[in-house]
Amino acid sequence: MGKKAIIETILRPLGLGVYRLRTSSYEKNFLDAALAYKRLLVRDILKKTGYRVARGPFEGLWLPEEGAWSDYDVLAKIVGSYEAEIFFALEEEVARKPSIIVNIGASEGYYAIGMKRRLPEARVYTYDIDVKSFKSLDHCARLNEVEITRLDRFDYANPLAGIADVAPVKPLFILDCEGFEQYVVEMPRGVSAVSSFIIELHDLFVPNVSNILIDYFADTHTMKIVDQTARDVKMYPELAGVHGPIAPLLLDEFRGGEMQWLYAVPK
Repeated sequence: MGKKAIIETILRPLGLGVYRLRTSSYEKNFLDAALAYKRLLVRDILKKTGYRVARGPFEGLWLPEEGAWSDYDVLAKIVGSYEAEIFFALEEEVARKPSIIVNIGASEGYYAIGMKRRLPEARVYTYDIDVKSFKSLDHCARLNEVEITRLDRFDYANPLAGIADVAPVKPLFILDCEGFEQYVVEMPRGVSAVSSFIIELHDLFVPNVSNILIDYFADTHTMKIVDQTARDVKMYPELAGVHGPIAPLLLDEFRGGEMQWLYAVPK
């Protein structure tokens, strides 16, 4: 069965078709239909979970019903598959006990509030350029009964401005900022050398950014590059009853490419 026939078979039950589409349109029409179908299933599953993370380092974290996210990743966060590749790094940081956590690209607060629940004594700060996410972030903090500080601005050249002096703190920076991680190299060495970093890499937006960061950290940090891996849907009982190729579709975060993360810890 050819590509067109396969996609047509999937789309027809949803009331869509590809017969009059150009080849370059097949995939877009398929993704649009897949996401529409995903939204229908995801909301039902989330209601059954009560919007509470089921497993992983942030087990028990409440997420707001109306989040800043797209429908691409909310279910993955709830069932505990979201970015599972870096669970080990989060656990290592919990053991390290950073006194300051700065989450750049915080969205609704999955990482910021998740880490605050694990490390109540840490001071947690967030920054995001998406104004629409602020309401969700504040609501998520209230749901989980924690206090965090949302920064109005963030300067890589002065990353602890208004937060803390460098000497007495052990910072952790968690970055998911669509290529703007490239500006980490502007951080003063006095700050970066004592800080841990968990960075989602976006070479697809900023070519070679991973190598730029690796070179920057080479003298001061021990590093691990973490590759995206496939999910085993059998590990997530919330998906029981979802058959065939649909379950992997629900966990797919539709990232547009294979992802990598950089975990860097001071030597």
